[in-house]
Amino acid sequence: MASRSRSTSRGAGVLDANISADGGYEADIGGPSEEVVAECQDGSPCTDRDSCTVDDVCVGGRCVGSPITCDDDITCTLDRCANGQCRHEVAPGFCRLDGACWSDQQKNPTNGCLICDSDNSRGTWTSRDGLKCDDEDTCTTGDECLDGTCRGEAIVSELCDPVDPVDPVDPVDPVDPVDPVDPVEPVACQTHFDCYPDRVCIAAASGNMCALPCGDSSACAASETCRKVPGTANIGSCGASAGLASGEPCASHSACDSGICHSGICHDFCLSESGCTTAGSSCRLIRDAGQTTSACVPDGPTLPIGQACTDGFDTHSGLCASQHCDLIPYGTVGPNASLPCAPLCQREQDCTFGQECGVVTYADSIALGTVGFHPQYLTPTRGAVTACYSRQAATANLGSGMVCTSPTQCASNKCLHLIPGDPQRYCSGFCATDIDCPPTMQCKPDTITLASDWLQTPWITTQPATTQMHTMVRVCKFR
Repeated sequence: MASRSRSTSRGAGVLDANISADGGYEADIGGPSEEVVAECQDGSPCTDRDSCTVDDVCVGGRCVGSPITCDDDITCTLDRCANGQCRHEVAPGFCRLDGACWSDQQKNPTNGCLICDSDNSRGTWTSRDGLKCDDEDTCTTGDECLDGTCRGEAIVSELCDPVDPVDPVDPVDPVDPVDPVDPVEPVACQTHFDCYPDRVCIAAASGNMCALPCGDSSACAASETCRKVPGTANIGSCGASAGLASGEPCASHSACDSGICHSGICHDFCLSESGCTTAGSSCRLIRDAGQTTSACVPDGPTLPIGQACTDGFDTHSGLCASQHCDLIPYGTVGPNASLPCAPLCQREQDCTFGQECGVVTYADSIALGTVGFHPQYLTPTRGAVTACYSRQAATANLGSGMVCTSPTQCASNKCLHLIPGDPQRYCSGFCATDIDCPPTMQCKPDTITLASDWLQTPWITTQPATTQMHTMVRVCKFR
């Protein structure tokens, strides 16, 4: 998937140098390259006529001084002495912003409309004017960056006043939304909202029906198999087993119980490592033959989760059993960053502290059987895969349900509108069941744009971030 060659010839921690008179760089020596010859007596004080040295003393008939130390311990500055004063200039290809070093084209973690553009300014953020963005307001369209702010044009429709249809009020039983649908009663559906909030709508030739969500087949009845729900990222659904079992040879996806035929073999569907119980196998990201999904696949000669995804000077996700490498630290730490193989995830708890569960890839086309989310929001969503990667920046680690104004305040890096008609945003996170959420919240389906931090990171070569397409996920929302 994503790849990045590594080189240690020029990285953080080795940038300090002097700027010579002709514009080149030389070592930090603080003055002339040769000592000034002077008539003096050994051991006696003297002056070498260099303002960038101190404690001048006569040695062997020559006056020698100790260079002034100008190292400011900041990796992105070029330190030098001139006329007795230390100067610290930001190195080419870097910015010194908000008290930290940023590499060229790295985005502001709290505002995706601002980047470090060293050619424009090394001391101020630069606006990415014209870039598509998401102002997180479902009642605006055509969102673009302008003067460092994401702005969109207001949508004039009944959708936006007064209720947001993407986060609907439970239509079945508003008094008791915990269990609005009888878990054993068959329910026909046209959109996922018809099954909201406990089930999802699955397309079938005999008619669409509500089905229980799952992350792997252990959550289904003995006669059922867990398959990925078309147009979703972290949602599977239980359905009757009617095909080849895992490990059997196959010629098409439809021939397998799981709907996944990879390299001529049927494989079980999974969303995280907990869904793979066979020793020597991992939950692997799969993008082939029109599929964008994940399945339990034997590890083979791949690297396990947690091991650095490096082969010589090359680092890429294809070396990992999960087919995913946490490449985010590269841009802030440089070529010497620790970049481990990381797991796929269904919920935030599948990731380690300091990581988030986010979209790392999405389908190039709309999958067969994709169902609309809501009667007033029928735009087909795209299938996607979620995996763990490092958060680029954090100002706090607030849990789900806490009030927030920026994603970086939340442990999940997700600050969302969760209550219809309420402009306030709250921290939330991906979930598998209600247990993953606080007692005041429930695991419910929703849609998100395909503009995760991973997809927006400039040094990761996967797919472009977009706010014009969505995928469906399950997140913690208020009951």
